Amino acid sequence: MKKSVLFVDDETNILDGLRRMLITMKSEWDMNFVNSGAAALDFLSKKHVDIIVTDMRMPEMDGVELLTQVQSKFPGVIRIILSGHSDKTMIMKSVKLAHQFLTKPCPAEKIKDTINSAYSMLKILKNEDVKSMVSRIDSLPSLPDTYLKVVEEMNSEDCSVAKVGALISSDVGMSANVLKLVNSSFFGFTNHISSPMQAVGLLGLDVVKGVLLTSHLFHSFKDENTRNFSLEKMMSHSILVARIAKAVALQCKMNRKVVDDCFIAGILHDIGKLIMLANFKVTYNVIIDNSKQENKSLWVSEKDILGVTHSEIGAYLLGLWGMPNSIVEAVALHHTPNLSINEGISPLTAVHLANVFEHRHVVLHENYEEHGLDAEYIARIGLTDSINELETLGKNICDETIS
Repeated sequence: MKKSVLFVDDETNILDGLRRMLITMKSEWDMNFVNSGAAALDFLSKKHVDIIVTDMRMPEMDGVELLTQVQSKFPGVIRIILSGHSDKTMIMKSVKLAHQFLTKPCPAEKIKDTINSAYSMLKILKNEDVKSMVSRIDSLPSLPDTYLKVVEEMNSEDCSVAKVGALISSDVGMSANVLKLVNSSFFGFTNHISSPMQAVGLLGLDVVKGVLLTSHLFHSFKDENTRNFSLEKMMSHSILVARIAKAVALQCKMNRKVVDDCFIAGILHDIGKLIMLANFKVTYNVIIDNSKQENKSLWVSEKDILGVTHSEIGAYLLGLWGMPNSIVEAVALHHTPNLSINEGISPLTAVHLANVFEHRHVVLHENYEEHGLDAEYIARIGLTDSINELETLGKNICDETIS
């Protein structure tokens, strides 16, 4: 079945240009073009659309209002901005509404790659109710204490970029949202930014303040009603997995960019749990109880009860946000790496090993089943002989952390 894509722009010449640029995709995409927000909403009410690509500055109904209504009325539609306007005010209004950003002029290949990549994320989740829920999400929950520390640091007279970057790096939700923004094409960075510290330095404190304080991307999260689960311990687990994944990547002599991707994939590998906790708190209590009573891993209980795992939900959202495929794969398959079709060592390898090592050598929370290595996967990528050495490396990092 063809991908259904709706392009929205008030300038006829822009729509005509898109038609010409993308004519080679006619066999794969069902493309439709409208010249106003009102026309877009009318079209969406009558016909199924997978992806909407819209300009921001339009008369009568601008892109912000259009995407707000799309998010509310058609949450399963992937939302992409294609705009030549990149002022800070517009960025702050739109960053919580769009899954990805493209700036004019945009090469045809970039548009094709972005739409195809976004569409591939629709295949990760089969449960339509959960898919719609994830599509409504514009930010991830963050620890209140961390948020307050960031605000305090930003308001201090001697505010330090390094300190702000370090604070954001310690929080999974903040890291995901800042990286989503810095990797959007609004800012024109040619290289992928995978470090929150680097992101803060490149964006500048003013923009980061706007993201944190005025666009309300980061929601405080209270977990007192979630039994046997500590958000703070989960956050600590994610940071430790990131450190171990980076060490594994260095030991395996991966290049610098891949090492960075291993670190950020480690930080983000469990973000699906945050989404579940924020949206399915009552059900997640049942999942935790089921995991305890049946002596099985949380992700297995998630699959049994919700029909979807935190790995799938997290990967789906990161994919919509345009994170690199290697990071999306690492998040999606960190419990089941042998499902990957890739034969080489990758961020998935590092995160799978790091997650196992952390669970073996650090107590995440009570009654948590010990995770095992996917031996078939380890053999397939040729790491069987090195696994003891890599686990010793991971154990040493764990011991340093808890000592």
